[in-house]
Amino acid sequence: MSDVLTRAVGIGHATVDAYTRTREQIAADALNRLATEQRYVVACQDALMRLAQLCYVQAGGRYVNIDSLTWRILIPVPWSRAGCSHYGLRDWEARTLGRVMIARQQGPSLFLFGDSRWYVNIADYGTIEAAIDYLDRQRLTVDEWAVIADSLRTTARARMCALRAG
Repeated sequence: MSDVLTRAVGIGHATVDAYTRTREQIAADALNRLATEQRYVVACQDALMRLAQLCYVQAGGRYVNIDSLTWRILIPVPWSRAGCSHYGLRDWEARTLGRVMIARQQGPSLFLFGDSRWYVNIADYGTIEAAIDYLDRQRLTVDEWAVIADSLRTTARARMCALRAG
């Protein structure tokens, strides 16, 4: 009987090899990464909303944070090195968001890129309500984020491998 008890106690204290993963652990990790990426997407979506609010500020009938004639954004955008910290984003989140914004240039986007500058599409979104409505309808998605983030990680990995080899 003591052998059975010894084995039972031993089994109760057994540890699983760190490299042995069950399907449940793999699924839990995937959910965890999904939740993490969702947090990045929400932070970036909030930054876009804040940028839109700032772009539509007016004083004396003129826009304050965009050029009233060209609609060029005059303040740092969340996806720039100068702007990311003002919107609570990390540098790599800003780079990823910038790539997403470039990829979204098909169709009437709220933020337009041209001549190496960013503009607000006042022609199609003339009010803050229209801009917020657009951002609500065209929310960032985890899938959209993941494609760009994976691409950036692949590029960074290749750069690191080249540095190590060279």
